[in-house]
Amino acid sequence: MRKIKIKISAGKIVTCLCELSIVVIGIAIMLSVNNWLTTRNEKKDMALYLNAVKLELETNLADLEMFKVSGSMRFVKDKEVLLSIRTAYFKLEMLKETVSAGDFNSYMDGKI
Repeated sequence: MRKIKIKISAGKIVTCLCELSIVVIGIAIMLSVNNWLTTRNEKKDMALYLNAVKLELETNLADLEMFKVSGSMRFVKDKEVLLSIRTAYFKLEMLKETVSAGDFNSYMDGKI
């Protein structure tokens, strides 16, 4: 009788270990999918923000070109506009330095 009880309990341990390993594997898969989705959403958000910055810079550069062509301050009513253009340009340059060149270009092209 004792041998039968030992065999039954050993079988239960193996079954419990199998079920536990399935649960652990399922949790690991869930965490990796969650991490992948989070990274993907962050890249999409970054692409949207960078596209907005690109559009704003293009607008600001067009205003700056008008200022260069006119040669006077009549198109630029406020010195703060020029400072904001300069600040946005430097922020974009700093962003380029932090993001690798290939990633930055793909962000700007909206491929990510």
